[in-house]
Amino acid sequence: MALQAVDKQEQAERETAAKAYVAEDETHYVRFLDDCVKTSVDTMREIRLQQDECWRVFNEEEPRNFAFKELWQSRITYPKPYKLVQTGMAFVRKAFDVDFLSIENELDDEAALFWEELMTVQLSRNYANFPIQFVDAVGMSLAVGQSMEMIPVYHPGKGLRYILVEPWKIHRDPDAVSRQPQSGAYWIHQEFMPYNVLKEWEESGRFKNIVDIGPGSSWYSRTPDLTAEQLAQRKGMVYSKSAFQKSLQVLEFWGTILSPRGETLLSNATFTGAGGRVIGEPKPSPYPTLRWPGIGFSALPHLLRFDGRGLIHGIRSLWYLMCNMMSLHADHLNWTVNPMLEVDISSLVDQSDTDVYPGKVFQTYGSQQGQQVVRAVDLKSAANELIAMMNFYDMRHQDGGLL
Repeated sequence: MALQAVDKQEQAERETAAKAYVAEDETHYVRFLDDCVKTSVDTMREIRLQQDECWRVFNEEEPRNFAFKELWQSRITYPKPYKLVQTGMAFVRKAFDVDFLSIENELDDEAALFWEELMTVQLSRNYANFPIQFVDAVGMSLAVGQSMEMIPVYHPGKGLRYILVEPWKIHRDPDAVSRQPQSGAYWIHQEFMPYNVLKEWEESGRFKNIVDIGPGSSWYSRTPDLTAEQLAQRKGMVYSKSAFQKSLQVLEFWGTILSPRGETLLSNATFTGAGGRVIGEPKPSPYPTLRWPGIGFSALPHLLRFDGRGLIHGIRSLWYLMCNMMSLHADHLNWTVNPMLEVDISSLVDQSDTDVYPGKVFQTYGSQQGQQVVRAVDLKSAANELIAMMNFYDMRHQDGGLL
């Protein structure tokens, strides 16, 4: 009991010191938050680029090289990656249900039964709908290698709900360990929040120091006090959906807060920043067993990193090849249906009359060798070879997709 009292006293002193730093040097928290985000972004840059490519392939968007095609050239996308991920999600949906939930308490069986029945109701389809939410999170993992971040939220009168957040909106400590979503020194949720909502929360006391980005605001306009770099940074913090609907980038930090000297201020805390200001003061995490509310995972985890591998990773280049093969074959069919013509212009009565259309009549003198003056250029059909190659590629696609 004495040790617990000392821990609570030390925690209260650390919280007081952390809040004192905000009053004395608010810019430290802003710099600390920006540094954590920058470290995560720089470390994850190549991984995010791969995830972005996998996301494009999953949605079966045109390969980038299609932008260089001529107007007459075919642009065919092979409908395969989306079906691949949906098949994987179907397997998970079929095997998983909230009835699999089990809670054990060796000291109190009645308490375990109570919590199991309560959570069965809260996680059911009438409330949190956990099976479907979990499958959707898995779907993102199968597509890009990292799941949607699952954040539980309890609404009084409505019960438990889950918010699913895209993995690229979460900045984790690069030292986070595979299969351990609560590992690492910090977890930062980045989101653009509507300006009107932030002002309402400021009036209710939830936030403070909300910068003015409303219509007519000069906060992100060119002024003598701002350098070009500062102006660009501020513009990047604002998203304008319309002239009146604007959103401000909000960063919610969870984890270990360090002092300017690199010492621990709070080991398990949270604060919020937006617009270069601290809008939510540092405070200890309200969760007794969690460092932050979000839980992410990978269906196919990496052995050394927190992120993993998706079903799309191994078949990206093969899908590009299949799209190109289908497009090239369609181009070849264009020349087969509308073949090129070979015309002996010297044998035409009117040598300028070279337009071709159905029913066209060419007046000719006749060729000296007795050959046709206008004749089609035959092209060899490659349909059989294409079908054989596409079947082969499709088998390799199934092998690479693990399904």
